[in-house]
Amino acid sequence: MSPEVGEDSLEDLRNLKIVREVSLILEPFDLVIKVEGENKQEIDAFVSNLKEMHGFKEILLSPTLKTLKRKAGTRRIDMAELSLRERITSFDEVLRGYTKEEAIEEAKRCLRCKKPSCEKGCLLDLPISSYQEDYDARGFVGLITEERFEEAYRLILTKCALPATLGRICPHPCEDNCLLGKKGDPLAICRLKRFVADYIYEQEKLMKANTRDFYAELIKGIEKKDQRVAIIGSGPAGLEVAYELIRLGYGVTIFDKMHALGGMLYWELPYYRLPKTVLQKEISNLLSLGIETRSQIRIGNMDDLFTQGYAAVFIGVGAPIPRKLGIPGEDLEGVYPGELFLKDVNLGKEVDFTGKKVVVAGGGNTAIDSVRTALRLGAKKVSLVYRRSRREMPGHVHEIIEAEKEGILFYFLASPVRLMGDNKLEMVECVRMKLVETDESGRRRPIPIEHSEFLLETDVFIPAIGRTPDTGWLSDIKLTKWDTIVVDENGATSLIGVFAGGDVVNGASTSGEAMASGKIAAQGIHAYLQQKS
Repeated sequence: MSPEVGEDSLEDLRNLKIVREVSLILEPFDLVIKVEGENKQEIDAFVSNLKEMHGFKEILLSPTLKTLKRKAGTRRIDMAELSLRERITSFDEVLRGYTKEEAIEEAKRCLRCKKPSCEKGCLLDLPISSYQEDYDARGFVGLITEERFEEAYRLILTKCALPATLGRICPHPCEDNCLLGKKGDPLAICRLKRFVADYIYEQEKLMKANTRDFYAELIKGIEKKDQRVAIIGSGPAGLEVAYELIRLGYGVTIFDKMHALGGMLYWELPYYRLPKTVLQKEISNLLSLGIETRSQIRIGNMDDLFTQGYAAVFIGVGAPIPRKLGIPGEDLEGVYPGELFLKDVNLGKEVDFTGKKVVVAGGGNTAIDSVRTALRLGAKKVSLVYRRSRREMPGHVHEIIEAEKEGILFYFLASPVRLMGDNKLEMVECVRMKLVETDESGRRRPIPIEHSEFLLETDVFIPAIGRTPDTGWLSDIKLTKWDTIVVDENGATSLIGVFAGGDVVNGASTSGEAMASGKIAAQGIHAYLQQKS
């Protein structure tokens, strides 16, 4: 029940030195206080006294116009990086992470908006800056400013199974919504998420924390259910489904055809972007919740799983088949599909590009990963050919910038039309393109310019123009014309008891999008099993 606050009381509050503005909103009740000061002890004492005087359970502290003006146009705290010389001669992680002091300073840039627009863009519904009553703080960013890193980690884990992983590779649509980005740099939300996880993992190395304890807290007191769920595929969608379901009390088994878990996170992402030690650490934490795994097993049909007693099945097999360009010469020696190339490197196979000229076609993350990986394998010259302009590139902006820094040559508005050579690749013939009206993707459509052909010398050509799912074995499930699985708003397929998510539904997409679809499917599975029982 809301305490009664008269105009006299509000006026008394407005007269306090620390208070800039006070507004009262009923139904629902909110007392919003705008303060001038940044002194934490002074503000804490003020809030404590206010709660004691008026009996408020929740008080929202919002920034003043003065604070907004002071923080608008500010630049984010830079993150240390490897030097160019170091990065192109090794696969060491390029971005080194924030120090404690840097993270706190960056977190203080947050405007602490009453209704954070950043959270509207978060695919996983992370509590970034909204008020969290259980923590008496404004999201995990506010906890960082107060050096409450363990609490920030706990809060992130309530929504995100792989915080250190996503803190490195998420395209962070949340930051696109940050008000600070209107006139300056948006808050580095993704990097702050990474910092929290990295900090806790470092404390674990110092024997000051045990991350498995944080995960164990999530299922403490959860009543275990009799139903078991089979998950086919251990990529980001499958891992998220397992995480959500185990926290709801279900038994979970992950099946994967490979010997290591992680899907494309493990097999395709270069080490300099996502160290395998980080991913394996977080997967190990997940498995500590009681998730069973069966590796190097290829599932042939759903009936086998239902016969084994599984009450529901989730398909998260990704989109592993590289698309072909469909141009002459693709069978020449020296053509190396991007997905296969990155996978071979991650498997530790010997791939030596020393002194070679490499041309990559594409504009997504696989293409960017391919050019940067080729450079680290000793290539003499690495070029990227993309049929649209830089503005339309779907790859992460930061990765594109890093590739430019490292000396990758970009041929925008160009497309390969023929691969040439005497049994062995020698040349790539390309044509200049121009952009016309938008197509179904929402981007302007590229068309070739007549008589604009040009040649690029090359020893290796890497097509990285997208991937398609391997769904030929799903004879009883409805597919789209692109061979992706058709699902409803709950992730359910046309086959009762079978759900799907990630790239096998969306086509090649980001890890965040895959995990978000996994969350939806997990809730769909839960509702289905509740109705069934």
